[in-house]
Amino acid sequence: MKKDIIRKIQSSARLIEEPENYFKGITSDIPPISPDGVIMLYRWCDRKMKDISAGLYHRRYVLTLNLATDGIACINERTIHFKQGTALLIYPFQFHNYMVDMGTFEWLVITFESNGTVPLELMNRTVNMSEEVYQVADLMLKSFLEVQKEDNKTARQKLKVLLECLLLELLNQSGKNIGEETIFLKSQKAGLIERINGYIHANFNRPDLTLDEIAEAHNISKGYLCVLFKKMTGQGPGEYIRSIRINHALKLLNSGSYLISEIAEMAGYSSPAIFSRSFRSNLGISPREYQNSNK
Repeated sequence: MKKDIIRKIQSSARLIEEPENYFKGITSDIPPISPDGVIMLYRWCDRKMKDISAGLYHRRYVLTLNLATDGIACINERTIHFKQGTALLIYPFQFHNYMVDMGTFEWLVITFESNGTVPLELMNRTVNMSEEVYQVADLMLKSFLEVQKEDNKTARQKLKVLLECLLLELLNQSGKNIGEETIFLKSQKAGLIERINGYIHANFNRPDLTLDEIAEAHNISKGYLCVLFKKMTGQGPGEYIRSIRINHALKLLNSGSYLISEIAEMAGYSSPAIFSRSFRSNLGISPREYQNSNK
C-alpha cells in the first residue's frame, strides 16, 4: 500500500511545471473557514440519532456524510433527498431533521463552530463525496480518536486543519453537481413525507393542529402517520411538531422583540402557561429565564 502511494506521488509530481517566479506562490480568494470545537458522531442502527435536541436553534454547523442508506433531510420547510455517497452541511440556526430507515443507515456526523466564513455554496444542497473526502474523513477520525484517548495540542490542531480541508474539498465538488439539491426520492413514501413536512411547517403555529387533521389531509390513518414518523425519524409526529414550535420560539426569544405571551401565540401554544411548561420540559429553564440569560 505504501509503495502504491509513493508511485502515485511520483507520477503526479512529474507533471509539475517549473514556476515563472520562484518567490510568488499560489494564493486564494476564499477566506479562511477556521473551524473549531469539533465533535464527531457515528449514527447507525445501534446508535440512533436523538430526537428533539438535534433540531433546536443553535450556532453550530452540522456536516453529515452519508455512508449507507438513502434518506431525507428536512431543513425548515424544505425536503432534500440525502443520497448514500453524498454530504450535507446544515448551517447555524437552521431547524433540521432527518428521515431514514432507522434499521439500516450509517452516517458520520461532524459538528463544529467557525470563526471564519463557511461559503454559502454548500447551503441547502447535497454534494457528492469524492475519494479525497473519504480519505480526509478517515484521517479526521484517526485524529479525533487520538484526542479522545490522550488529548494533545498537535492532534487537536490537526483535526481543525483536516476539517477545513474536508470543507474545501466539498466546496470544490459542489460546482460539479449543480442541481443535486432539487432531486428528491421518487418513492411514494418520500413524496408523502415531503408533503406532510410542508403541511406541518405551514400550520405549526395553530394550537388546534392535530395528528388526526394531518392524517386526514394526506389520506392516511393516524396510526400510519405515527408508524411512518417513528420508523423514519425515531420520534413521533407530535414530538416533531413540538420541536418545530420550540425552535421557532427560540428564534423569537433571541430577537428580543416580543413578549412571552406573544411568542407563545406565534409558536402555536394555546396559552403562555402551556408554552412555559413545554419550554422548561425541553430546555430545563423557563422562557423568561432564557430571555434574561440572553440579555
